[in-house]
Amino acid sequence: MEIHLNLASRPYLNRRIVQRWLFVTCGTLLLVFTVNMLYGLQNHRQMNQLETRLADLDKQMAELQGLPDDYSPQKHALVMQDLAVVKQIVTADQFQWTHTLSRLEMLLPDDVSIISLQPDYRERTLQVKAVAKTVSAMTEFLDQLLSSEDLNQAFLLNQAETLSQASSQSLINFGLVIREAF
Repeated sequence: MEIHLNLASRPYLNRRIVQRWLFVTCGTLLLVFTVNMLYGLQNHRQMNQLETRLADLDKQMAELQGLPDDYSPQKHALVMQDLAVVKQIVTADQFQWTHTLSRLEMLLPDDVSIISLQPDYRERTLQVKAVAKTVSAMTEFLDQLLSSEDLNQAFLLNQAETLSQASSQSLINFGLVIREAF
């Protein structure tokens, strides 16, 4: 069996299709090359900006390195005093009067009146001065404070029996301190 090919009737290689594919491939490669060049140019610009920013930061660091020569224990003590004042103000600002007053109001029996509240922000304590009609009302108030979840570190400081000027009735004046009140 013999195979005969007649190549004269039609070209074996279709040159038009090959030329079109080469043209499309070259166009695609040219487009990719252009995109990569633009991306590289953008990266180069960003690199120059970063280098100038880094040079500025290095210059600022060199200027700041001279500052520790001005350090003195007196300046440090002044800064620490200012810091203590600021810390005290922040601590005082964190104290929530509304929460504490509403808790005390819920725990306060009818026969007990609070005369004064004095917070100590450093030690996180609250001093309470109060008046009760009877000793049992005072002990009821203390028991309710001790059974509460957030004001349970209450300690009786003093107690005295006095006469009421308005009604000539015997009243119990007492003072207590509540630790970890805030």
